Amino acid sequence: EAIRVSPRALSSYLNTVKTMNFNSWINYLRVEEVKRIIAENPSVDVLDLMMGAGFQSRSSLSRAVKSVTGLTVTELKERAS
Repeated sequence: EAIRVSPRALSSYLNTVKTMNFNSWINYLRVEEVKRIIAENPSVDVLDLMMGAGFQSRSSLSRAVKSVTGLTVTELKERAS
């Protein structure tokens, strides 16, 4: 409603243009936020990283980061240092 796009239109766009479903898109956006947070503070605590990017658990954070980047959270942090 806030962006004035119907759920069906958004879903269609994501599926055809971005080749991902809504949940994958949300995880992609969260991982982008993880990367931004790490770039600002490579020594950020994983719990703070998890909460700052909207993940409900460390395991969901880890799975999403690995799925989107191919790296673990630790590897992502090491590359930012």
